[in-house]
Amino acid sequence: MKQNNDFGTWACMAMDGSIERTAAAPEGAEEERLRAELRHTQAELARLRRRFALLSAEASLLSGTLAAVYASRSWRITAPLRAALTWPARRRQAPRTGRPAPAPPPEGGLEGAAPRVSVIVSQQPAQAGAALVETLRQSGAGVPFEVPLPRSPGAARVPEHEGVRTFAAPEGAGPAARCNAAAAIARGAFVALWDGVSPPLPGWLAALESCFSLCEGVGMAGAALLDGAGRIAAAGATIGPDARLLPRGAGAPATHPDFAHVAAVEAVPLGALMLPAALWRRLGGLDEGFGALAPALTDLGLRVAETGASVVCSPFARLRTAPPPPEDWATAEGRRRLRRQVAHFAAFDPPRTAPRRALFVDHFVPTPDRDSGSADLHGFLRIFVGLGYETTLLAVHDLDRADTYVDDLRRRGVRVVAGGFYRSLGDFLAREAVPFDLFMVYRATLAEAPLLDMLRRHSPQARLVFNTVDLHFLRLEREAALAQSPALLDEAFRMQQRETAAILRADCTILLSPVEQRLVAELIPAARTRVIPILRDIPGRTAPFAARRGVLFVGSFRHRPNVDAIVEFVREVWPLVRRRLDLPLTVIGADPPPEVRALAGEGVVVAGYRPDLDALLGACRLTVAPLRFGAGLKGKIVSSLAAGVPCVATPMAAEGMALIDGEHVCLATTPSEFAAAVVDVHEDTELWERLSRGGLLLARETYSLAAARWRIAALLDELGLPAGPDSDGA
Repeated sequence: MKQNNDFGTWACMAMDGSIERTAAAPEGAEEERLRAELRHTQAELARLRRRFALLSAEASLLSGTLAAVYASRSWRITAPLRAALTWPARRRQAPRTGRPAPAPPPEGGLEGAAPRVSVIVSQQPAQAGAALVETLRQSGAGVPFEVPLPRSPGAARVPEHEGVRTFAAPEGAGPAARCNAAAAIARGAFVALWDGVSPPLPGWLAALESCFSLCEGVGMAGAALLDGAGRIAAAGATIGPDARLLPRGAGAPATHPDFAHVAAVEAVPLGALMLPAALWRRLGGLDEGFGALAPALTDLGLRVAETGASVVCSPFARLRTAPPPPEDWATAEGRRRLRRQVAHFAAFDPPRTAPRRALFVDHFVPTPDRDSGSADLHGFLRIFVGLGYETTLLAVHDLDRADTYVDDLRRRGVRVVAGGFYRSLGDFLAREAVPFDLFMVYRATLAEAPLLDMLRRHSPQARLVFNTVDLHFLRLEREAALAQSPALLDEAFRMQQRETAAILRADCTILLSPVEQRLVAELIPAARTRVIPILRDIPGRTAPFAARRGVLFVGSFRHRPNVDAIVEFVREVWPLVRRRLDLPLTVIGADPPPEVRALAGEGVVVAGYRPDLDALLGACRLTVAPLRFGAGLKGKIVSSLAAGVPCVATPMAAEGMALIDGEHVCLATTPSEFAAAVVDVHEDTELWERLSRGGLLLARETYSLAAARWRIAALLDELGLPAGPDSDGA
């Protein structure tokens, strides 16, 4: 086969993912009638799914418009007028709590927009009001807050601008009643209880608040407590049979992987915690029958758990704490009361089983803003946490890593084995006493027999899933054909042997498209496979056609197909575009090699790695995917469609994605066709709008995290594992 710069030559090597095998003709009229009814039902279901996707996309577009309005200067300027117009209506609303005593009116406070968090000081603070607010301001990481404080008779008023709202506490009130009285005047979306004596470390408020947006189903989030040496004093707690709190991780380093991620706990000890104000009101606040605060907080956490929400501890919210004083009578009496509650749960509630455990094994910690494979792994980890699995990531070549990529996963509830605590996978497994229920191993370059056997020995009953990321041997075969390289062809054969061995050893193999699934079925008929396409967040369209300009190429340049694609595109296609339009082409992607950096000039900007992909997709008018070889699915196309940005692609780039030319993307084979498509999409408003809407609908229906979650749940069910927090499995 001769090398050719014509895109169509290499597109013909891709297998047609749209071919369907037709069933044999039915033998009886009744069977034919049933088949016809089934086809009709399937067609109707497909129509309803398309209608739902359309409505979802329209809602997403409206959400983007509303977000722009809320962020505008005019909306901020008119805030006082809107508040004045709605104030009478707010006053007429019935109270949302069932408390018999009315809330005490505020005697001081702030004007303007409501704060995000109302910080209630649960104990007598060691600082005066102004100094206390300054401590919170310095440690709160910019989170807008207020502090409702009880006003002592004869005490000087704290200036309103200090962030304090004062109220008259009920006479003779205990600590729980004082907290409830403070919460009654709170205006924040969240209520945070802080003991007022344990100094918070910077960022604690933002860290607690982020638990509710980054993790599913969180009802209460607590801070980790550090001792004077900076080691863990309590990373949450478990509740003993005598209702005494047993601290998690006491004495361990603060960076220990077992306690460095947001994790579900049974209770949160005194220090700091946060929950949504709406949930606080729904539960009625703290039980004032407790004479001490510690058992009242434990009781609150138990009631949060009864709603089905989780109680978590965030190691990113940290407080310095002194050793607790000896237990007083009020606390002991509260524990006695709690013992009855704990015993009731043990006697009458169904036994709570330990969460299922999943271990993900890859070469490196995912960097989702740098390459498509990382974005896919990142999404898988988030989905498994959401399904109720205790999810661990071990990156065998990144065990010393400690950076924002590790922290991002830990904030989302993923236990990341990093920071140099383990030397190898074997070292980790040797110290991991509890078996796993699922292993997911990524890439044939890692899924070798010694590693898979090591996992099997540790947890013989666990299911082992091999995630190919893409079929490496198929990509290498196509590159070899393009370059006419015997050496690459031999490399492809060796990779095929490795991937085949991994598929045979696994309980199931994840492939990205039906194209790859059919190929594996031909090579290994006994293979058990599942198609789970790549997954992405779906941000939706953020700017209209008229507000955009230019062309964008996205791709990690450690991936050879991307280097080949952009070099050939700039050499063969871009000059044809520039003859008709004076447009900028922006090339972004990590680690551009010299041949890519040399493309800069003549309307081409080689920007390298850019963390602001969403902003770039919001400003360009289209993206290009001129790939001439490869395998799997292309994250650059999915990310473009998910942002409502049309894409011009080769058939090779679009392989296995069920993309319709002219409805979801524009497909082009030769350089002249590709250049004409770029110009048409850039200049034709009607074409651009049609592609933007169609691509966004497809992305939402096929490549969203919600769609992937459904497919992963089906895979787990097939493997006999639970597909959710409340599922018993097989």
